Amino acid sequence: KIESGNNTLVLRGMRVADQWRRRGVGSQMLQAIAGWLGARECYCLPYVHLVEFYGQIGFVEMAPNSAPSFLAERWAEYQRRSLNVTIMARRAS
Repeated sequence: KIESGNNTLVLRGMRVADQWRRRGVGSQMLQAIAGWLGARECYCLPYVHLVEFYGQIGFVEMAPNSAPSFLAERWAEYQRRSLNVTIMARRAS
């Protein structure tokens, strides 16, 4: 799911059913998303163990204080809930 708010694209809720995991389905979905995004900037707040996965299409970790404020606030709320997430950005090219 791609959220478009505050003039910012955010990749949210990407999930592969258990029976399809470890078969490359997620990577194929990610490549399709990269094609759709083209050169547009996009953010995501994935679990830390997925940093390398999202890095496949150019997402890189960023400091919360460098992110758009609404994402930094969402990240802080996730931290309060003890969710091990990070903020990543795929910069416009």
